[in-house]
Amino acid sequence: FYDTRLSVDSKVSCANCHMPKFAFGDGLIVSEGFQGMTGRRNAPTVINRAYSLAQFWDGRAATLEEQVKGPIENPVEMNHSHDGAIRRLRAVPGY
Repeated sequence: FYDTRLSVDSKVSCANCHMPKFAFGDGLIVSEGFQGMTGRRNAPTVINRAYSLAQFWDGRAATLEEQVKGPIENPVEMNHSHDGAIRRLRAVPGY
C-alpha cells in the first residue's frame, strides 16, 4: 500500500491517493498520479471496500482483486506494467 516500487518511476504508491488523513481518499477534486498527471475522478476511500458489491466509482471491477490491478497499469496513475511491477518486487530481498 505504501510501496512506491509499484509505479514505473518508483514515486507513486496507493497511499499517494488513499491517505489516512483524508479517510483514505485524497481530498482533491481529481486525483494526481504519475508525474503529477490528473485523472477524471478523485480517489474514493478504501475504508470498508471489501463490503462493496463493485469497485471504482463506476463499478467496473467486481472484486478488490480485480480493482487492485487497474491503477498499476493506468498511465495516469502508476504507469507500470504488471509484469514489470512483479519483476521489480521479486528482486526485493524479503519480499
